[in-house]
Amino acid sequence: DINYMGVSTGKIALTTKTTKTLGDAEVYHFHARVKTSRFYSYLYELDDKVDSYVSTKDFSPVKFSLIQRESGQNIDDLQLFDKDKLLSYSFYKRETKTKTKKSKGVKSIPRRYQDPLSIVFFLRGLPMVEGHLFTIPIMNKGKVLTLDAKVDGIETIKTKLGKKKAYKVTASTTYSGDTIKSGDMEFWFSTDERRIFLRF
Repeated sequence: DINYMGVSTGKIALTTKTTKTLGDAEVYHFHARVKTSRFYSYLYELDDKVDSYVSTKDFSPVKFSLIQRESGQNIDDLQLFDKDKLLSYSFYKRETKTKTKKSKGVKSIPRRYQDPLSIVFFLRGLPMVEGHLFTIPIMNKGKVLTLDAKVDGIETIKTKLGKKKAYKVTASTTYSGDTIKSGDMEFWFSTDERRIFLRF
């Protein structure tokens, strides 16, 4: 559920798809879809799809795509990553009623990085030791951003599955853009070995 002032305005679904092959790389396929509820669509309609393909060998992203269909704008964002050459190839298009913006580029990438969706799954695998701080590079539209993630400890939270013990992780970034916003974000993951993503 996506809630605003106590009202459910839409849904987000995060899915781990079947492992597949891209080029010569075996990859995990993560998918996210965000869609506004029917009544809220009269105010603002949103139907976004995000896909991340991550190497099963070292969890480095290979491909990232974002398709945004929202009131007033459409965005298509594709990023391809070459880990051997340490290069990213980005293709971006944003359309509004009055103009279209396109860009593409080739940029250097660090040896370790995540993308705007894979970072959620990457966080699940970190050592959940209270007080630990991690700084993680994120590639977004050819730019290297950094996300600081701190493990706050264990909390008990209410979910639709009942009360659950969860690791709380606070993350922050100073960047503002289409897929990553500045400010603090809070994540809760289950304390069992599956580290299920419970709340954001």
